[in-house]
Amino acid sequence: MSNKEGPPYSPEHSENLQRYLLVPRKPRGFKEINGRVEPINSDSDMTIPPVVTVDIPYATLVGVRSGTRSGLLSVESADGEKAVKVKGCRLLSALKAKGPYRVSHIHPSGKMGGSPEGGLTLSAVEREIDNTLFFNELLTEEGFPVPYEPLAIIHYGKMFEPEGRSEYAEELAASVMQVKGDTRLAELYRLKAINIKAARRVAHRLGLMAGAQKRATNWSYWQDSDTVGNYVVFFNSDQLHLAPVDFEDTCPYKNVDILEEEQRLLRKRGNFDYPVWLNRSKELNLSEAPNLERYTIALIFGSMNKSSLSFVEGTRPSLKSTAQYISPGYFRKEFKKGFEVGYKNPDKRESLTRTDLHAAYDLAA
Repeated sequence: MSNKEGPPYSPEHSENLQRYLLVPRKPRGFKEINGRVEPINSDSDMTIPPVVTVDIPYATLVGVRSGTRSGLLSVESADGEKAVKVKGCRLLSALKAKGPYRVSHIHPSGKMGGSPEGGLTLSAVEREIDNTLFFNELLTEEGFPVPYEPLAIIHYGKMFEPEGRSEYAEELAASVMQVKGDTRLAELYRLKAINIKAARRVAHRLGLMAGAQKRATNWSYWQDSDTVGNYVVFFNSDQLHLAPVDFEDTCPYKNVDILEEEQRLLRKRGNFDYPVWLNRSKELNLSEAPNLERYTIALIFGSMNKSSLSFVEGTRPSLKSTAQYISPGYFRKEFKKGFEVGYKNPDKRESLTRTDLHAAYDLAA
């Protein structure tokens, strides 16, 4: 590429995205390509061109990173400037490939997955959108603000064949969400705590929210995937909120072969942080699959013991760098305590404000 193909990157291009984030993010470049956008909401005036990541010096659009395959962009609409997240758009190599794209995603564990590297299939995008709309309805009814609103699907007109198996070929696509915020929980607990007591209070109150939210959605099975435990922390007016996101691997318990799944989980039980307190909570009528509910919560807790780099910065950490990016012990302890209380008593909530956050963490670090 040459400089003539696009303007050079300038930091000012993504400055207006910072109000949707509590911590700085690295920029990510985008380039317009041909394609179409299908609005999810019939009254939506939000349309953006399909985008793929390119080298930043030659980008035609500049946003910030939002994970391995996603980016956050600022767009203009009839209501003014808004932030949108485009998930599944790191597909420049796929669009350059002749014929179907055959590169599968490799998880941080080294295991090869069934999704395309840098992107999503149309069925995964549709699951994420359907589940997001349903979760949003449930959480809103319980008084929780939500950070993502589905807007559109990008169709790339390109097929993905996992491991070259044509019978499983699917169209490559991306979801477009309008966002109120995109700071991940992992980004928050990696910040420097300037007052541990205040930071414990923040962790406990976020745990209260997460526990109450899981109780409100205890019909849902969060399968063992990279997206388990993905929470966004965001401001709504002056109040700090938290909510789960990334639901492409979520499904109702009724759609799970419960007997087969429970047998599989029992074989792996020693590898997960099962919440002991759920064994004493039979009166909660957890769900039609209480063991899967225990497993789901264990995965949420376990996500805090793993490196957060892949969710936040879009990189795969080495084993040597993992330890410095997991949640601090005080944060995990207080979050789990709050989660237990919120799960047992969803009405037990305590507000969080900007003042609380600034008293706990150095947001400028």
